[in-house]
Amino acid sequence: MINKGKVLLQYLETGNPQICEKVLRSLPDWFGIEESTLAYIEKSKKLPMIAAFEEDTPIGFLSLKDHSAYTSEVYVMGVIPSYHRSGIGRMLLLESEKHLVRSGFEFIQVKTVSADRECEFYKKTRLFYKS
Repeated sequence: MINKGKVLLQYLETGNPQICEKVLRSLPDWFGIEESTLAYIEKSKKLPMIAAFEEDTPIGFLSLKDHSAYTSEVYVMGVIPSYHRSGIGRMLLLESEKHLVRSGFEFIQVKTVSADRECEFYKKTRLFYKS
């Protein structure tokens, strides 16, 4: 576990679907399609996860999906809305990058909705990844 002030980050070799579900269900603007949300929750069981906790409460997570010996993808990530703009997402992303470098990876991919699609909450997502 990594302690970042009041926030604790924990690397999980295989994900925790309860954490994934709690966070994704708090983000209906991003994860409002039930079939897709259930697929993310199911897949998260098999993927490495970095989870963020405040005390014992999960407040965010990031799941990684390897594509090759050198490339991994941020498969799904989320932070409880009341923690947005507090640095939790950045901490999760930086910790995942450190983990991937230690493991010999050279590339990390992030996929999101096209900038051509007018959507205010995805505009915020793209700005997060650009920062």
